[in-house]
This record gives sequence, structure tokens and C-alpha cells, in this order.
Amino acid sequence: MKTEIKIENLRLEDILDMQHIRELNDAFAFSMNLASTVVDLKGNPIAGPSNHSHVCQLIRSNSRGLANCMESARILGSKAHETGQPYSSPCYSLGFADAAAPIIIQGKHIATWLVGQAYLAQVDENRIIEYSREIGVDENAMLRAFRSMKSIPPEEFETKLDFLWRIAQTVSTLGYNNLKSNLILERLRKSQSELEAYRQNLEVIVEKRTSQLKKALEKVEQLSLTDYLTGCFNRQYLHKNLDNELKRSKRYQKCLSIAICDIDHFKLINDKYGHQCGDHVLSEFAGIIRPNIRDGIDTLVRYGGEEFLLLLPETDLSGALLIADRLRRRIEETPIVWEETAIRITASFGIAAYDYGGSHQITNSDDLIMIADKNLYQAKANGRNVVFGPAQ
Repeated sequence: MKTEIKIENLRLEDILDMQHIRELNDAFAFSMNLASTVVDLKGNPIAGPSNHSHVCQLIRSNSRGLANCMESARILGSKAHETGQPYSSPCYSLGFADAAAPIIIQGKHIATWLVGQAYLAQVDENRIIEYSREIGVDENAMLRAFRSMKSIPPEEFETKLDFLWRIAQTVSTLGYNNLKSNLILERLRKSQSELEAYRQNLEVIVEKRTSQLKKALEKVEQLSLTDYLTGCFNRQYLHKNLDNELKRSKRYQKCLSIAICDIDHFKLINDKYGHQCGDHVLSEFAGIIRPNIRDGIDTLVRYGGEEFLLLLPETDLSGALLIADRLRRRIEETPIVWEETAIRITASFGIAAYDYGGSHQITNSDDLIMIADKNLYQAKANGRNVVFGPAQ
């Protein structure tokens, strides 16, 4: 069963410990000697402000000045989300050089990390006086505060912005992982709650609840044997059923084949597009294979990481090779779309087959897996995007 990530109305504080985010914001602000704030999409601070200059403190103590700062934060955050990367610009309030890095969960912008006030851009004393009068703040106090500010070169500001982007991406990935974990725990708690309700009422309504209890137990059993991300069966299912399939093949003198397939260069996808994209590729990869195997006969298992295993009853080695090569070509021909980017992938296959009529070295399911794994290794050694499975 595939886990659906629902992010409507999601807030950063719903999935992350905001005390940790505030501590990280403070540490970044003082170590980089920048003003730093994490805001929501309307510009309201949710962590910070930290290390703000006395000029900006005076502005934010004024209602008109605070409203301008929040509107500037909103605009900068929107621009950063549109570009999909940090966005730097003079702030839409006073004009200091500011920058924004978006925090994005599965393509949804949920918060913005803002930095600035260390590179003064085009602001001078005339602008300070003009803005003081515009919002109604004491211009002498503003001038004194401005004269005490120190500016850094633009290139140093850009270097620090690159570091901020890395932190924002890390926070995005952490938030996504926490969201997945929370959803899984929620499902487990719901199942446990249902089972507890059944247990408490069982003595009173045994006959009425027997059927419902059976269905609930089947659901829990199904969850325990299913990979939450791809909807495939998991390794626990394989250990439970592969030996039985092999015994059945021996008893009824049938062939049995397996294919272990591995997505080629999967680490490069995670490194280039992020782990959220990697999860999407795994799910879509399973979706390419499922319609191209026999429904109710063949079984697709997520074997581990980017490896999948196909269980092919009543299929000899030549048949397994044909099936694997057909799948290999379908995978190669089918792009996977992630955030409007078409990602092309390939996969390598290692085949193993039990032939009831010939001499062979397969005595148990471990032998079958060991041979398929060895042949997968050979497929990768042969250049990847290859099916390998010589006669055993």
C-alpha cells in the first residue's frame, strides 16, 4: 500500500521541533554575523528574529515599519519559491540587501528562511531620514543606529547565502522524513485503536464483530507484508513465501524463476534531485513493472533500497530472460516525471531458475537468491541496463 503524503495547510511547526529550529536560527545568525529569521508564507516570524540590527529593531517596533517588513518577507519568500533557489534583493522596506531561501516539502512552499542587514546595498543617510519620516520613527535615533552598522562585501554575502541554502535544503529533507514517519505512526495508532476497540467489545458482540475482526487482522497482516512506499510486498513476505513456492515446484514438477533487478546509478538521482525525488522514482519504478507481469501469479517484492525481486512461478530460465528483457526495455523507454523534469532510468537484472527436470545446484530458496544476486552483479559488470542469467 502506497503512503500518500497529504500536505494541505501544512505548517513547519507541525512536523519539526521549533525549539531546535530557533536554536539553529540563532546559531546561524551569530556565527555568520547576519540578521536571520524564519517566517511563514505571510511573513510572520516563526523562528527569530535573531541578531537584527538596532536600525531594524527600531523599524519593527513601529506598526507601519513592521507591516512593511512582513510584506517584504512575503514577497522575497514568493520570489524564492518561484525560482526554486535562494533569492537576493534589496528589502522592500528600507532597502538593505536581504535574501530568502525557501523551505519546500514535496513541492509545497511552507516557510522561508530570511537573512540580511549585513550588506547595506544602496542605503545611505538620506534614505534613513526619508524612511524614518515615512513610517514615523525618530530620525536621529535611526541615524545613530545606522552609523553604528558594519557592512560586508557583496561577494561575502553571496557565500553565506550559499551556506543558508544548504541548511534550508537539509531542513526540507528533515521535514519530509518527519512527515512520512508521522503518517506511518498515525496509521499504526489507528490500527491499534481499532484492534483495542474490537477486544473490549468482543465478549458482548462476538457474532457481530467476528467478521469485522477478521478483516482488521487481515489488514494488519497485509500492512506487515507490504512496503509502505511502493505498495510492493516486502522482504518479510518473500521469506514467508519463497520456500513454499520452491517446494510446490518440486512437488508438482514445475519450473520456478526469480529475477533481482536494481535501478542503475540510483545514488546519482538522490544526489542530484534529493531523497524525496528518490522515493518518487522507486514508487514509479514499481508502477512500471506491475502492469507488465501476470496479475495474481507473479509477485513483485521490494528487496531492499533500490533492489526489487520478481517471483515467477511456472517460468523456466528462457521465459524469465524474455520477461526481464521486456521489463528492461519498458523501464528504459518510460520517463519518470519529477517537478516537470523527465528523469530517464535503466535497470539491471540477474536471473536464477529452478528446473525440475535437469541437474542443478538449487536445493533451497537461499541458493536461488544467491545465484540471482551473483548474476545481477555480472549484469552490472557487463555495463548495466543488462539482463544476465546463464543456465545453471
